[in-house]
Amino acid sequence: MAIEFKTIPVLHGEAAARFVEAADEALEKRGSIDFSKQVAKARAILKRSKLYI
Repeated sequence: MAIEFKTIPVLHGEAAARFVEAADEALEKRGSIDFSKQVAKARAILKRSKLYI
């Protein structure tokens, strides 16, 4: 029994260029979030539970 492979849609031409431009713009506008407080809390919890190495 053969498995049917589905084709993967591929953008061409102007649509591909618009997609790349939008992706680059989104990457530049990407916000950075500081999770250091949450990481510290998680490490403290794991340390107390003796699961943290």
